Amino acid sequence: MKIKFDDNLLGCADGLKIGYALIENLRIIKTSKEFDIELNSLVETIRKSYKNPAILYEDYRIEGIRLFLKRLHEIGCSYVYIGIESLSPTVLKHIHKYAKNPGAGFTTWADKIEHALDVCNLAGIHVGSSVLFGLPGETMETIEHTITHVEKLAKDGKLFMVSPNLLTYHPATPITRMHSDRIRTNFVTLPIVIPPYDRFEEANPNNISYLLTPEMIDYINQQTSVRWITINKQEILATK
Repeated sequence: MKIKFDDNLLGCADGLKIGYALIENLRIIKTSKEFDIELNSLVETIRKSYKNPAILYEDYRIEGIRLFLKRLHEIGCSYVYIGIESLSPTVLKHIHKYAKNPGAGFTTWADKIEHALDVCNLAGIHVGSSVLFGLPGETMETIEHTITHVEKLAKDGKLFMVSPNLLTYHPATPITRMHSDRIRTNFVTLPIVIPPYDRFEEANPNNISYLLTPEMIDYINQQTSVRWITINKQEILATK
């Protein structure tokens, strides 16, 4: 049995309270079969535990998150899925989730990500992640930087699975509006997804980031296929 919910549930002011209510309800319906509860962007929830500058409150929130993850594992949560997006400082400064509040106690986004992965793993929960290429500021150098640093996280056993994605424009989103004078989108025609686009979790050939050249896309595909623990679109669809 698979249960999914996103970080909007846990990221609100009463996130932990709601989370514990969920746990109690899951205890009621729990069977001997292990649950696979997928929490999208759990890193965001963990990151928010560092927003308040009051140290005592910070400590309470940190311990609360750790205990929450431990309880999730006790009722059968074995895996969470988060969005790392990028590990390049050049790209990160354009990402809202990073710029909004870097948080206390960390000097880089990579440090915060690694801490969040450690917290999950210490609770006995595997972590999978998506990485998004083609954000503002993306170059071949930033692509290689992210691939290398994510590779290390995977080799160190902190990431159970990594899925590469190509930034794809969607109607009325901020990134689509930002690039509107540089792109020609097609939200009507059903895309024909052929290699290498079929190797990505999300990659619509009709609406790919204008920053990604064919050479970049080939490089991302080749390098992540060898250096990351990857899954392709067919494997994702086969599990749904």
